[in-house]
Amino acid sequence: MSDEAPVISCRNVWKLFGADPHAFLKKITPDMSYEDIRQQGYIAGVKDVSIDVHKGEMLVVMGLSGSGKSTLVRCFSRLHDITGGTIEVEGQDVMALPEKELIELRRSKMGMVFQSFGLLPHRTVLENVAFPLIRKEMQDEFLRLQQLLNKTIVFITHDFDEALRLADRIAIMKDGAVEQCDTPDQIVLHPATEYVRKFTEEIDKARVVHASVLADPKAKGKGDPVDAGTTVQGMAQLLVNDSRKLIPVEKDGVSVGAMNRQAALDILLGVE
Repeated sequence: MSDEAPVISCRNVWKLFGADPHAFLKKITPDMSYEDIRQQGYIAGVKDVSIDVHKGEMLVVMGLSGSGKSTLVRCFSRLHDITGGTIEVEGQDVMALPEKELIELRRSKMGMVFQSFGLLPHRTVLENVAFPLIRKEMQDEFLRLQQLLNKTIVFITHDFDEALRLADRIAIMKDGAVEQCDTPDQIVLHPATEYVRKFTEEIDKARVVHASVLADPKAKGKGDPVDAGTTVQGMAQLLVNDSRKLIPVEKDGVSVGAMNRQAALDILLGVE
């Protein structure tokens, strides 16, 4: 990730819904769960979230309905006033901006596209039902535009396959909190919580994990290298037929270490 300051920076952000959220926030202790808060008559739409979004990054936020995804994104642009913590956009404290400057921020630096469940009136019932089947084409176009424009994007989806295809990093939310925020490779290889593990257990790791993640920078291999961006699935034939213990890995022609062939083969075969 870039050493530059993040475009969006959240620190210990809370968004509570209830009668007097600011007063109640002062009473919350670190050991209070989402359910403990709910029993006090409040909903933690966002629960103590700290996260950065870097320039040119596509951060995908996902979770089940009610997990806090949309609430968090609305806080970014101050469509919701947060109850506690700070949100900065390019170094500006969003909550401290007067209305005129907030409007200018939204006009010139930040846009938001809302999800909609409406049907397309100019299409037939069959065409409306079939419309999501051309979604891969939308993803292709989205990735093309992102490569061309290098925008900083926060993207919400329920579809883990879509998240894996689009994301530089994925933030998985539950009960208003971020359970894990990491690259797709790390999330499927090293889930931080049991919830994340269950969320990812049906994913074929071989099509997510790249050679760069498996490469040990201190190790050296012999023979032809593999590209760092190649997935384990993309190396399937090599892994089955090769006899080397260590396979060199390169990125843009520069060595980034060597990959243990057996470790990659275990991922390909689904060996835990």
